[in-house]
Amino acid sequence: MFINGQNQTPEDMGQLAVYLASAAHVTGQAIAVDGGFSL
Repeated sequence: MFINGQNQTPEDMGQLAVYLASAAHVTGQAIAVDGGFSL
């Protein structure tokens, strides 16, 4: 369990992939999908 009380699911990663594929102005980003663990 992570800080926000939720574990990540494959759907979470899929939503991130869809967002990145549709975002016109996101380049060169490292996005942590870790439930706030790296705060």
